[in-house]
Amino acid sequence: MSNVIAMTPPGYPTVSVRTKMSDGGKKFRNRFSMRELDDIRNVPTFMPVQFREKIEERGEDQPFSDIELAKFYMSLVKSKTDTAQINIFTDEIARKWKTALPKNHLKTAHNFAEYEWSGMAVANDRAKGEANVKGTFGFTDLADYAYGRIKKVNDTFAPEIYRHGKELVRIVRDSKTGKDEMEILFPRSLRPIVNRIAPFFEGQNGESQSISAPMDVVEELFYGDYSFPELAQIATYPIFAPDGGLRCSGSDVI
Repeated sequence: MSNVIAMTPPGYPTVSVRTKMSDGGKKFRNRFSMRELDDIRNVPTFMPVQFREKIEERGEDQPFSDIELAKFYMSLVKSKTDTAQINIFTDEIARKWKTALPKNHLKTAHNFAEYEWSGMAVANDRAKGEANVKGTFGFTDLADYAYGRIKKVNDTFAPEIYRHGKELVRIVRDSKTGKDEMEILFPRSLRPIVNRIAPFFEGQNGESQSISAPMDVVEELFYGDYSFPELAQIATYPIFAPDGGLRCSGSDVI
């Protein structure tokens, strides 16, 4: 376990939480000063193509330093880059600098970034009084919190969850064809999405431990009367949308 201290907004209390960071991730984290950790947490996000450019422009005699790796993976995590894509970048780095940067070291850096950022989100939620602590808040508060976080993501970024008729679905990319497809969600497949967007924890022995989203909350989101963006179809050929506009470029959501 590793403690993470939140960078809370002005007027909110400083909060520390424990995460499930691996022992290797914790040792990697301990290499950095608090100032360096702040720099890592504040790293800007980039598009995947920019990450590939960073790898390609470095010479084989210029492997990434630990702090560069930390910022590299933190930016990937903050930009919600798919784990499969992160693993592709990891493989590319390991092939280019196989002696200086073995894959296990890269996975440690990824583990650090993932749990550091999720710990920050949890700590800030606690500081702001988010209702995401099982055993402290009731079922209705927990469900409202989870839906609120999902709605915020759906409203701010490309939606994570859509409603297609009576089904809840998400958009996934087929690794073979490269085309976007609809995947029907069920409570068990919805739960990992909720875990990523709306972290929960539970008080144990005076400390807060990260936990998976309570299944009754996931089922409430799945079966309850909640509003999600409507998805009629994914167009992979030119089509006129309801607004009269001609779609599509690549794959368009209609």
